[in-house]
Amino acid sequence: MRSIIIKNLFIWLVFSFYFFQVMQKVHSQAYRVEIRNSLPNNTKTPLVFRCQSKDDDLGYHSLTPGGEYYWDFDLNFFMSTLFFCHFYWGPKDSVFDVFTWKLAKKNCDSSWFFLNKCVWFVTEDGFSIWQRVGDNQGLKMMHRW
Repeated sequence: MRSIIIKNLFIWLVFSFYFFQVMQKVHSQAYRVEIRNSLPNNTKTPLVFRCQSKDDDLGYHSLTPGGEYYWDFDLNFFMSTLFFCHFYWGPKDSVFDVFTWKLAKKNCDSSWFFLNKCVWFVTEDGFSIWQRVGDNQGLKMMHRW
């Protein structure tokens, strides 16, 4: 009887280890978030922003029209990775989540081989994301200033 319990425990441990290894590979997807300044070329005031997660502060960045900034990361095991940014443009400012797994699944471009891209465009009106999921393709307004 004792040998059956030990055998079952061993099988359960092997299975659990294998399961967690497989799940880690399934959920360790690479993502890129891009911020693109699409404000008018004659804009004198730069776009300034600061992006953060619970673990990472990417610092302040300044972009002139046409400029872009991006960062790459892996989705965590629990799919709870979250990045938010605070944007400033002259007297205007806005803060919102630029990455969650739910947002990425609905809106981000998954056509790249090893990298899923979430591309944000900042305009005078607000913030649009480039959407390419299934048949949906194009800019989608997500937030206003």
